Amino acid sequence: MIKLVDLLKEIMNPSETYYHGTGFPITLSNLTLTTTNRVTGGVAGRTASANNGTGLYVTRDLWSDGMVHYNENDPIFKQGTRGRHSAEKYAYKWHKRTDSKGTFTGGHPIYIYEIKLKSDFNSLDEYDRSGKLEKAVPNIDVRNINKEQIQQLLAAGIDGIDMGNEQVILNKDKIQSFNLAYRATKYGTDHLGLPIWEKV
Repeated sequence: MIKLVDLLKEIMNPSETYYHGTGFPITLSNLTLTTTNRVTGGVAGRTASANNGTGLYVTRDLWSDGMVHYNENDPIFKQGTRGRHSAEKYAYKWHKRTDSKGTFTGGHPIYIYEIKLKSDFNSLDEYDRSGKLEKAVPNIDVRNINKEQIQQLLAAGIDGIDMGNEQVILNKDKIQSFNLAYRATKYGTDHLGLPIWEKV
């Protein structure tokens, strides 16, 4: 019989590979997780919490199961897993950015980063049964963590929150590596206009 503690360790394994899709170049040095609205270097709030811009939301899935790729035999699309909340999905949203007047400005480069966490990364399940998460921040909305809440979570020794198909990273110091893995600067010419991904 599998012990609950062993099951939780398996679910929240920091040695996993995570991915983050965006329309902005990011490095570990310009990544800021505990300030609101913007990550240093112009990385917009969608990189982080929907409204408050804190934390880094990453996913276990690389490609979208709902996207129609040009060539399913392409070796790139055989790498990583597919899912509804993929890095590709979040990156794709950024290629149709608009300027300050709301005018569509074309197919922008989009990026997928590969993230590895340190072995001592302490992540709690979204539905934490130990009570540690609730004690740190009562009635927390894990998809919308504000600046004060992230500081409370860090003070309680919580480096991240596991939401099943996604993980929110709260503690930058627990990121072992943050590397560009895929980039799309070209887009298809047919009616789908999907990005053409290249491995970096």
